[in-house]
Amino acid sequence: MSSLHSPASLVDRTISPSHPIPTPSPSISLPGQEPPPPPPPTNDGFVEGDVTLCSSDGVEFKAYKLILRLTSPVFSDMFSVASVKDAITLNDDAHSIAMMLQFAYPDRDLIVPSFDHLEKALGIARKYHIDRMTEALRLRLRSSNDVTGDLSPISMSIDPIRAFAIARQFGLVEEAKAASTMTIGKFRILEMSDTDLHSLAIDLESCQRSIWCTENEQWLDAVRSKLEDQLVDVASVRIVL
Repeated sequence: MSSLHSPASLVDRTISPSHPIPTPSPSISLPGQEPPPPPPPTNDGFVEGDVTLCSSDGVEFKAYKLILRLTSPVFSDMFSVASVKDAITLNDDAHSIAMMLQFAYPDRDLIVPSFDHLEKALGIARKYHIDRMTEALRLRLRSSNDVTGDLSPISMSIDPIRAFAIARQFGLVEEAKAASTMTIGKFRILEMSDTDLHSLAIDLESCQRSIWCTENEQWLDAVRSKLEDQLVDVASVRIVL
């Protein structure tokens, strides 16, 4: 039976001369008040079926075994075992399972509202060997519009640096090449202020974003020098030429 364990993350920490990394907007709250918590995950309306999929964050999804078997060879192998119970606990969170089921059901649209969701969607597609879902997500990454015709929130044109990082993580060679070319000429570290450099260092350290570097050794030396001035551990940042 196929393994249900997620592959290890392939993300590297790299630095490049392309696009300034956006820093997260601070949460807005009144003095003495904490920002509101995010809404709890839901089962996205999947309430009918002959098997229950229990997410790692405690959400139950009802689904039909036949649809899951037709979608994923992993589930097909799983359900071929007579002892499979009517409830299965998965190591995937509710958002990931919801996107997998959205793709599996012909009357549902796969909704991928952010690059964070794209990373989860590609992860669960790879884990359960859903190749058609991976291809659909690759098309979304390259396209400017989503299924509704609106601007796609996961188009590589919106954030080519993040798109490149995700493409590299999942071995999407053509998408990584396309995203990397979009970053050329958009980012010049020598023109950044010390504050921006500090934000860049924090982003590299906390988010582990991969960034494409296509400049020469002179540029590379300048990057190292500027980062060392900001007390960044340069050894922890792998620069790809």
